[in-house]
Amino acid sequence: MTLRRSAVAVFVFACIGAAVSIFAGWPYQFTSQGNPNRVPQEFLYMGTLLAPPLPLLLLFGASALLIERDDRLGLAATVGMIPMLGVMTVGSLGEALSAPSPDAPRSVQMVGGVVGAVAYFALLVAAVKAILERRSPTEPAHN
Repeated sequence: MTLRRSAVAVFVFACIGAAVSIFAGWPYQFTSQGNPNRVPQEFLYMGTLLAPPLPLLLLFGASALLIERDDRLGLAATVGMIPMLGVMTVGSLGEALSAPSPDAPRSVQMVGGVVGAVAYFALLVAAVKAILERRSPTEPAHN
């Protein structure tokens, strides 16, 4: 699977997680416990149980669409995706490791956090690898 396809798949996964969290009323748990009555509003700046905050999610989605371009914009999207994925990995782990809450099923909190962290971290590694493999046409290969 190409880096772009993987990134788009992870983006779709996060969007589905956001929709499920909003519909079910599952607020974020990392750093503190969100308000189950304000999940849509808190999604804008804190995220949900299963998704990062909306601005981060949108930036990640834009990067996912641009990463395979062969120009500077593609390189910038790939490089920019790395810190986003780092933050998303930590956030997902934080959700998984946060104290249980009566507002969300513990199993969803644990599984969603672990699956998210693994997906984000695997994509982070793939993005770093893609940058390291990227060479200009005039640059000789190092053996």
